[in-house]
Amino acid sequence: MAFQMARRGWIGDYVDPNNFLDLFLCGGGNNNTGFCDPQFDDMIQRQAPRARSREERYTILHAAETLLMEQMPIIPIYTYTSNHLIHPSVHGMPSNLMDSLNFKYVSLDKDWKAAD
Repeated sequence: MAFQMARRGWIGDYVDPNNFLDLFLCGGGNNNTGFCDPQFDDMIQRQAPRARSREERYTILHAAETLLMEQMPIIPIYTYTSNHLIHPSVHGMPSNLMDSLNFKYVSLDKDWKAAD
């Protein structure tokens, strides 16, 4: 596909930097940028999984992200946001990464009254 610029979006479905960094692996199924850097791939696929601590892993992933941003195959210009106006009498509706509302555990406090 030949293009100079396109708008793409991704919503992380788990809390980890790799949720987004994995998108830019050489030949990756979701990598539509044409970006390919063996050093980046090595950090994501070999170095980070072998890290001995979370701190070490995050340091490696941060270095991979820095490499990605230095080469700039993408221009991050927007972060999805979500706003919910929930009445104080509503209980059991936690937010989640996919912004999917699950009403299974939602309840209403029938005795709730606004403070005077």
